[in-house]
Amino acid sequence: MQVQGKDAMHAARYSSPLDCALKALQSDGVCGLLRGGLATLFREAVGNAVFFCTYEYSRYWMHNFLDSPWFSSGNHLVLANDVGIGIMSGGISGMVFWTATLPLDVAKTIIQTDPDPHLSRNPFQF
Repeated sequence: MQVQGKDAMHAARYSSPLDCALKALQSDGVCGLLRGGLATLFREAVGNAVFFCTYEYSRYWMHNFLDSPWFSSGNHLVLANDVGIGIMSGGISGMVFWTATLPLDVAKTIIQTDPDPHLSRNPFQF
């Protein structure tokens, strides 16, 4: 739905998400609804593994750094550090997630939006 009608040469193919789903079912069957599903699965599996490993490691590293003698100010708040560490770890992990998964996301988009039904569904061939 989001990529249709982006140029002036082509009119919109679908009038609504329901119309899109019905036309996909008519032309390709149930497989039409699942087009790009394998690429999405790879993207989410790799991305979530990278995200949570990065999150836990960066959180561990930051806690160790704040508790080390290098940063022994002694008057920092524990709650404020936990919130700040969580925010920083989440931000770092989000950046690493998209760095690792952007190529798979591009392959998924190509698979899902290509009108050729005989296009390879392998996300590693793009």
